Amino acid sequence: MLAIMDSSYLTAVRTGLAGALGTHTLSRKEAKNVAIVGSGVQGRTQLKSLSYFRSISRVYVFDTNSQNSIKFVDEMSKELKTSFIICERLEEALMDADIIITATWSKVPFIYPEMIKEGTHITTLGADQPGKFEVSPNVLGQSVIVCDDVELGHRMGVLQDKKLKESIFNVYELGEVLGSQRCGRADSNQTTIFGCVGLAFQDLIIAWEVFQKAVKNDVGSFFEFHK
Repeated sequence: MLAIMDSSYLTAVRTGLAGALGTHTLSRKEAKNVAIVGSGVQGRTQLKSLSYFRSISRVYVFDTNSQNSIKFVDEMSKELKTSFIICERLEEALMDADIIITATWSKVPFIYPEMIKEGTHITTLGADQPGKFEVSPNVLGQSVIVCDDVELGHRMGVLQDKKLKESIFNVYELGEVLGSQRCGRADSNQTTIFGCVGLAFQDLIIAWEVFQKAVKNDVGSFFEFHK
């Protein structure tokens, strides 16, 4: 054993970075208006991480608990110099968004074709366990779908609906797109979706970076694990 760390924090950070990487890779280059659906920890980390990759003009925020939206905007407006709009209805948040990021506990789909505009990108993080859904089958069926892991996507992620057949989708993994084996978005009119379940091995990668910096900067409490 080399170190003990706060895994919940590391997981939140790496999920934010992985999601933002997928969002940036698949969305249109000129996409700058972002809708955040679900203003919890991942809503924050996804938006903050995405700001490392591209400039953001406007952020539409929707949460079923309006107080969460208010708190989200109060906190994030201190970190990001952009325009925030709190929306009372989901449709209001989505209609002008170029990028939609969802991080909810929903067990029923809530994003339908008539709610989004042409060329929209959606990153769905809430569909990370069996029985959780955010994007409707009709939207999935007309989209290019990229997952962090396709097998996990079918087992517990964006593709888990048993009524859906893989043959109707353009389904790839983010690693294939980043490695240029797959195209991802082919034109500005396509709807793209990044289904991020979360890959545990990424925690090890970020933990190793933290460990090295902690040793270098003499940060933390030191113990002899191997006596």
